[in-house]
Amino acid sequence: MKNFFIILIMKILNIGLKICGKHGGNFLGKIAYKWNPEIFKYFKVTSPVIAVTATNGKTMTNNAIGYVLKTAGKKVVSNTEGNNMETGILSTILKNCTLTGKIKADYLVFEIDEGYVPVVFKDFPLNTLVVLDFFRDQLDRNGEVESLILKINKFLKTYSGNLVLNADDPNVARLGLANPDNHNIYYFSVQKYDFATTFQKEAGEGKFCPFCKTKLEYEYYQYSHIGKFKCPNCGYGDNPIYKLATNIDLKNRSFNVDDVTYKIRFNSIYNIYNLVAVISCVSLYNIDKEIVKDALSKFVLNNR
Repeated sequence: MKNFFIILIMKILNIGLKICGKHGGNFLGKIAYKWNPEIFKYFKVTSPVIAVTATNGKTMTNNAIGYVLKTAGKKVVSNTEGNNMETGILSTILKNCTLTGKIKADYLVFEIDEGYVPVVFKDFPLNTLVVLDFFRDQLDRNGEVESLILKINKFLKTYSGNLVLNADDPNVARLGLANPDNHNIYYFSVQKYDFATTFQKEAGEGKFCPFCKTKLEYEYYQYSHIGKFKCPNCGYGDNPIYKLATNIDLKNRSFNVDDVTYKIRFNSIYNIYNLVAVISCVSLYNIDKEIVKDALSKFVLNNR
């Protein structure tokens, strides 16, 4: 009954916020989580839950996945405004659930801060986790990159759902080995593009093999530490690729995956990585390629 009344009060508060013209951000979630830190266990979820995490690109990727699914005629619940910690995700759920905790949707799609993956999904179901990259951008909040990766890696040791990973980021690709019994690992990659280099222009994270500590050898760098790498000692980096983007054309804003040419609204290699992650994710749910192609041709960052 406690959770029933928490949700009831949050819905009344949400009505008040709407009357005042306020969205509320993570306000509802902050109150509800304070009252019951185990409230995530209460919700009844029957639809697939997709989560996107990264240092950079998670908002775009999250919103693009939701946009593709909506284009396919699916009902999607998502935190498109970017409130991506446990209280923000909880706020989204509270606004879209019944008093008994049922969430009526075809898909739940959440952007989630890297540090909160284990916090939310220890008590809430997760079917697909998409991991894009790890950078030093948020050291003030998340601490050293390695400690953050180890936290997610620990969570993944018992996770058996879909795991969509950037094969070109050595600190992301390593997560595919966290649980040897999980056979639902899907790596995506982007073929060398015209402005790739044979030397690293920026400070990067992926210098040494995370398993044997040997210095990694790169065939090329797309940007920062993202590129085609391999450990000369243990062979780390030689992963089977599920979706590979080819024929990268930034001028004409297009690329190919499988037998489809995608025309997009973006002209940077960063965004192509994000969209290949989107294609990898939605293909796991058998979304028609023509629908994906059409949706991505129209998607812009304010699409929700």
